[in-house]
Amino acid sequence: MKRKLIEQMLNEWRTNIWLVVELVIVVCVLHFLFNSLYGVYLSYDSGKGLELNDIYFANLNALDEGTDGYVPYDSLHSKRTDYELLLAKLRSNPYVEVVAGGSMNSVPYAYNYWGTALMLPSEGNKVPRRYNVNLRGMSPDMFRVFRIKGVDGQTPEELAEIISAGGLVISDYDMHIDSRKPTPEEFLGKEVYFESDSLKTYRVGAIAYGLRRSDYEPLYTAVAYQNVAFDDILIGIRVKPGMGHQFEESLTDSDMEAGNLYLTDLQSIEDRRYAAHIDMVQNIRNNIVFSVFVLMVIFLGFLGSFWFRTQQRVSEIAIRKVSGATNRSIYSRFFGEGLILLSISVVIALPLIYWLSHTEMLSEWVSGNLSAALVSMAWTVGILALLIVAGIYVPARKATQIEPANAIKDI
Repeated sequence: MKRKLIEQMLNEWRTNIWLVVELVIVVCVLHFLFNSLYGVYLSYDSGKGLELNDIYFANLNALDEGTDGYVPYDSLHSKRTDYELLLAKLRSNPYVEVVAGGSMNSVPYAYNYWGTALMLPSEGNKVPRRYNVNLRGMSPDMFRVFRIKGVDGQTPEELAEIISAGGLVISDYDMHIDSRKPTPEEFLGKEVYFESDSLKTYRVGAIAYGLRRSDYEPLYTAVAYQNVAFDDILIGIRVKPGMGHQFEESLTDSDMEAGNLYLTDLQSIEDRRYAAHIDMVQNIRNNIVFSVFVLMVIFLGFLGSFWFRTQQRVSEIAIRKVSGATNRSIYSRFFGEGLILLSISVVIALPLIYWLSHTEMLSEWVSGNLSAALVSMAWTVGILALLIVAGIYVPARKATQIEPANAIKDI
């Protein structure tokens, strides 16, 4: 039976060639779509080691000297005392767990980037090892606000102690494409310096999980957490689980100001996340809608192609049924033909897909990534196989319901 099927397919090589060409194009298009969506999923799924919920942010502002309400500083009253009083007010709120200050680059869902490099001195005339980082300056308690953990199990409190003592905490990066790049383990426990200032050194005390700018953006470079002096311009507040609404309602104007300092633009992390992701989420939705549309077009194309082929074989089906063939065996023959054409198309498409996987057309997560390519190809082949089976079953079922006498009367 199989040999006869192959012989029949060879006899119909002209129409089969066009089907194979169509399938090759479809395989490449679907593989590209699934690769793109899978790359987004991998990026989104890579975030770990933090708990970014029940958090609020507010901007720290100061009255200018000479403005209404400004209180001149003296030996007892300073900007620092205003800052400590403001934090104390927030910490006394019954719904608050932790309050910390930081720079604008110390928080997620903000596309600021303080790029620099950590330099590890080398012995002799060797070039120092360079580790590119996004520097996130923040007070130690910000580890507790985001509940950042160390990769070796360090608690946020332990990481806070490291930067309190003047050390650095660094992260790994997500894109391990170049094997020549240094790893964070090479810097752990070592004295390093920033490329812009070789006179001051810092000890790398731990490796922690990296704080990304967006859930959909990987860590192209590592993160370096550093304690900042009293130049904080942003306050992070972690509230008790599920108490965000009560926290907002409990705040008064007095809670948001102290001396010459005051807070503005209170915003939940959910709102910041939504604002940062809105364009990306819309793109994902558009890609999903486009993928569904493409699948519908592909299915209708298969349905039309196989409907025409099946109608040409109505008399053949009738003869087979008269000869004792069952509907199941007839379906299997048609399914086998479609799946053989799909297999041939996949083999032909593989070189093109291989080239595509090494271009910049795909996400960094899947470009040159063999496992991602295999996952995307599995989805592509699986869905196309289902569409082909569905596209064959409908006309084949209709053809097998025709009475053999009616089907062969005109032969």
